[in-house]
Amino acid sequence: MGEIYEFPKEGHVPLSEREKSLVGVIEQLPMDDSAKTDLILVWRGLKQATNLGIDIATWRRGEVPPKLSEEEEQRILDNAKNTFGSLGLYVVEGERYEREPITASPRAGASEEEFPGASVKIFYVAKEREKADKIAELFSANEPESNDEIGKLSGYPESAIRAYREFFEEGFKNGLLEHAAFIEQKVLPAETRKQDFMAFAQFRLSKDNWRKELETAKRWADAIKKTDPALYEREVAGYKKSIAGEEMDNETKMSNFSEKGDGLIQFTQEEWGARSKVINEKSGTQKKKKAEPKTSDTEATPFIPMDMNIDI
Repeated sequence: MGEIYEFPKEGHVPLSEREKSLVGVIEQLPMDDSAKTDLILVWRGLKQATNLGIDIATWRRGEVPPKLSEEEEQRILDNAKNTFGSLGLYVVEGERYEREPITASPRAGASEEEFPGASVKIFYVAKEREKADKIAELFSANEPESNDEIGKLSGYPESAIRAYREFFEEGFKNGLLEHAAFIEQKVLPAETRKQDFMAFAQFRLSKDNWRKELETAKRWADAIKKTDPALYEREVAGYKKSIAGEEMDNETKMSNFSEKGDGLIQFTQEEWGARSKVINEKSGTQKKKKAEPKTSDTEATPFIPMDMNIDI
């Protein structure tokens, strides 16, 4: 236990029949694809530990949340724990909570996306018992001082962990994202952003070492592609849809420029936010962004504040 699975430099991982069967079982677990990705990375030794959210029951907006019997709920949870055990992982049970349905604002040229509500049970898993206990303890404590240790257990590069610590200590407390030591993915070179492996860049990238840090994302992408190709394709497709939507948003905003009689270009508040970086550079001013409080996330993305999907 605890050893890193060495993937061949070329070709596909020769999964055994048992391993192929386990991949099929993982695919059937009631959790999202990012959670399945994290689970596989722990199984394959590329992460020491992670937190996962199992959806006991789900419902859409306007629907009444289903009421399962205790026996039905326990069967779902036991199946998840048995699967984790079959992967050679230790399990610590965490909290349970209700997640409300969410309707995402549509991007330009796209329809609204609805994410179902769910009754979620948190689990912490690792190949070593002490690591499972440790990550459960760290998440339960919910203290800023825990971020470094959570990042290490989650397999994040040391330079990325250090950059987030600097941001938290110097920038986050003042709400100044532009003073942070990390770089936002949207300002990376276009050639980098369109790479498939970017779908697996779960952590914040540091300004000084982002190229080296992306080697971790490449290793993770390679592991998922060779272990569960279908999951890999879904994750990449979702990422490409996201960045395509951002590009369409930007094109739409640019087309909405209009000049009034006073010669000033008029923006909506959202348009100002989208173009804040360019405007700040031209005007020499800095626009402060209010930091959102750290929240508990059940989408199986450990070291939550550094997650690329969370805007701070």
